[in-house]
Amino acid sequence: MTHFAWVVLHQLSFGRIWDGDLVCKSGRTELVNLGLAERGYGYQWLTKSGQELAAKLSSMEGTA
Repeated sequence: MTHFAWVVLHQLSFGRIWDGDLVCKSGRTELVNLGLAERGYGYQWLTKSGQELAAKLSSMEGTA
């Protein structure tokens, strides 16, 4: 995944985000294409797989 996708994954880990508030549309599109996020009615959110990845990354913070 690109850096932009990781940044959007982190942003979406806090919940549903309005399209205009996303830090990067290309990162969002990459997550959607990978099945880690969905979009609809102007909002984006993480799928179950995306939530699991975000949780795994969150639990790893500070261990490196």
